Amino acid sequence: MIKALNVKRFGGTVRAQSSKSCMHRALIAAALSEGESTLLHTDLCRDTEATLASLQTLGAHAERVADGTRVTGMKVSQRTVEEPLFCGESASTLRFLIPVLALFGGGRFRCEGRLIDRPIGPIADCFAPFGLSFRREGDCLCLSGKPLSPGSFSIASSVSSQFTSGLLLALPVLSSDSLILPSGKREGKEVSRPYISMTREIQAAFGFHSEETPDGYLVRGGQRGRARTYEIEGDWSNAAFFLTAGAIGSESVTVTHLCEHSLQGDSAVLSLLAAFGARTSLQNGSATVFPSELRGTDIDASDVPDLVPILSVAAAAAEGKSRFFGVSRLRAKESDRLRAVIDMLASLGVHAESDGEILTVEGRGRLTGGCVDAYGDHRLAMSAAVAAVRAREKVDIIGAESVSKSYPAFFEDYESLATLAEN
Repeated sequence: MIKALNVKRFGGTVRAQSSKSCMHRALIAAALSEGESTLLHTDLCRDTEATLASLQTLGAHAERVADGTRVTGMKVSQRTVEEPLFCGESASTLRFLIPVLALFGGGRFRCEGRLIDRPIGPIADCFAPFGLSFRREGDCLCLSGKPLSPGSFSIASSVSSQFTSGLLLALPVLSSDSLILPSGKREGKEVSRPYISMTREIQAAFGFHSEETPDGYLVRGGQRGRARTYEIEGDWSNAAFFLTAGAIGSESVTVTHLCEHSLQGDSAVLSLLAAFGARTSLQNGSATVFPSELRGTDIDASDVPDLVPILSVAAAAAEGKSRFFGVSRLRAKESDRLRAVIDMLASLGVHAESDGEILTVEGRGRLTGGCVDAYGDHRLAMSAAVAAVRAREKVDIIGAESVSKSYPAFFEDYESLATLAEN
C-alpha cells in the first residue's frame, strides 16, 4: 500500500494508544496468575495479538470485553507443546515467551518476516547448560530439551533487555529460587534498563516479585500470581511520532492519557525533543509540544533505539549536525533500520550517514518531500508520515500498511490532526 501525504496544517489533540510494551508484559503476567484478570486497554495491535494468541496456545483463556481483554490463567505442565506459537514479526513475543515455553519443556515458534533471523544467541547460550537447545525448521524456531529448572542464568545483555525480561516473567513459577546474571550489570552497561524496571513493576502488580542485586536479580521460586484488573498506560513510543510533529510543524500537538512517571524508556522523548530546542509541556497526563526552531544535538540512543527513526526526522528539520550514539542494534529490527533511516532521509533531501555505531544527520531545517520505502517497518512508515508535516512537497510512503504492527489506528489519528491538500 502506498500512502500519499500532502500536509497543509497539522495540530490538535489525540489520545495515546495503550502501551504495546506494557501490554505484552501484563498479558504474560495475567496468564501465569491464578484466576481471571481484566486488562483495560485500547485496541490491540498485531504484536500484542501475537502474544495473546501464543498464550492461548499454551492454555490461557482470553476473551475481548467492552473496555479490554479478560485473561484466565493457564496451568504450567511439563509437556511438549505440539501446536506452534505464532509470533508474526513480534520480537517481544518471541523473546518474552522463550523462557515461558521452556517451562513446558519445549515447542515451536512460527515466525514471519525477518523475525527468525533476529539474534537469539544470548538466550541460546544461557539455556545450553540447562539442556535446552534451538534449531530452525523452515519458518519455525524450535526449542527442545528438559523443562526449565531453577538455577543461575548468565545472560549477555548487549543485544536486548527482552531476554532478561523473559526470564523475570517465567522464573517465579519454578519450584525454587533462581538468579539472573546479566553481563555488564555491575558496570551499569545493561541496555534498555528502563524496560527491565517496567517488567518488574508490572509483574509485581500481579504478585510476582524479584530482588535486585549488584550482579543481577534474585527470583524466589514457588510464587503464585494474583488475578486482578489492570489498566494499561498510554504508549510513549507511539506518542513520540505526534509529539515530534508538534515540534517541526506550525501548530502544537497534545497527546493525552500518558503516565507522567512512566518506566517506559521512550518517555524520554520530551527531554530529547527539548535537547533539540523544542518547547514542551507535561501536565495531568497530557504532553504538548509546540512549534520550535530546532538545532542539531547529540543523543545517546542506547536505551531508546526505537526513538531513532522519528528523532532523525527532528534532526533533519533542525539546523546543523545531530549525532545519535549507540545505534548498532538498529540493524537487527523489522528492517535494517539504520540503513532504512538513512535511505528515508535521503529520499526527503537530507544527508545522513553511519559508521555502524553513530548515526550523523546533517540537518537543513527543511525537507523536500519524495518517495519513502518503509521496508515493511512500522516505525519507518510513521516517521515518514511525520516528515510530511515539514516537507515542501508530498510524501509517498511505500508499505504504509506496516503501521498495523504497533499502531493500527495511526493514519486515522494522523488524519484527525492533519489538513491535507489534494494530491
